[in-house]
Amino acid sequence: MSSKRPKLVRARIIRGEGGAPIRTILEHNYVRPTGSTISLKNGAAFPWEARDEARLMWI
Repeated sequence: MSSKRPKLVRARIIRGEGGAPIRTILEHNYVRPTGSTISLKNGAAFPWEARDEARLMWI
């Protein structure tokens, strides 16, 4: 039997100038529901672009 090691996955967050997101999702012609959730713990607003994503951020 051969033992398989789990694959190491790394994520990197890239921010724009002054900590702003590189891609903004709140545009005038965007037809999907979008918004931002305010985090009291982090003291910042986080944008979401799907209702399921907003619910997950709320949890």
